[in-house]
Amino acid sequence: MITKTDFTSIEQEVIESLEEAFSYLKTHSIDNSYILFLADGEYKEKYKKSSIKLNPFTIDNIEDRDKDQSRLNFFIKFMNSFYSFSDSINQTKDNEFRLTMELMIYTHVWESKSYLKQLYRLASLIDGKSYE
Repeated sequence: MITKTDFTSIEQEVIESLEEAFSYLKTHSIDNSYILFLADGEYKEKYKKSSIKLNPFTIDNIEDRDKDQSRLNFFIKFMNSFYSFSDSINQTKDNEFRLTMELMIYTHVWESKSYLKQLYRLASLIDGKSYE
């Protein structure tokens, strides 16, 4: 069970942490790596090996987003359904079904290669490394 106040506090902490990370990168990023991160730059080896001449350096890596889109849509709908905290409800009620769903969502988030890749790249940039 979580109250609206606790949920809002956690949400605010996450937002502030991300804003702090991006603000730090904006001023400390080496060789424009921050821009590559925002543009979702990717090196596609398969493009280099293609029979038609394609540039293997891409931006807006839609392949990763497409792979996770249905998972993300489900997560958003779930959060909106159970954590909207309408005016009359100030806390969630735990039950076995929802706990199982939350554990499944949690597992899927942390097994998402594209999400882990983004977190890894963000952490590497904050650590002063170049964008991979």
